[in-house]
Amino acid sequence: MKAVEINLVNYRGHDSYSFTGRSEGEHTRKKIGLDKLDINPNHVIVRIPGDTTSINPSFFLGLFYESIKKLELDRFKKKYEFSVDTDDKEMKTILMGNIAEAIQYASNFANKKSGISSFI
Repeated sequence: MKAVEINLVNYRGHDSYSFTGRSEGEHTRKKIGLDKLDINPNHVIVRIPGDTTSINPSFFLGLFYESIKKLELDRFKKKYEFSVDTDDKEMKTILMGNIAEAIQYASNFANKKSGISSFI
């Protein structure tokens, strides 16, 4: 089984260094064709450009919420791999933290957990 690569640099606004907005995430989801990738057996590597400053949870939800809901969290984490294309360890840690937080938020939302119940 081969991996499919998605480079998010192709879906970021001109002169922008962040990914924000749920509607932008939903638009990106359609452009990439994630509904088809979700059912495709291939592993998916999502490349985050090295000059990215942040990935907002709202963008991530627009992009991946339907995938997490459809695949459930464990299968989603096995299928989708996130890679930050930078050697800056601090920035890589920050961006991977943004992604981890957004995945947890999307999982809680998909499982109808919110607020204090998400910590129980």
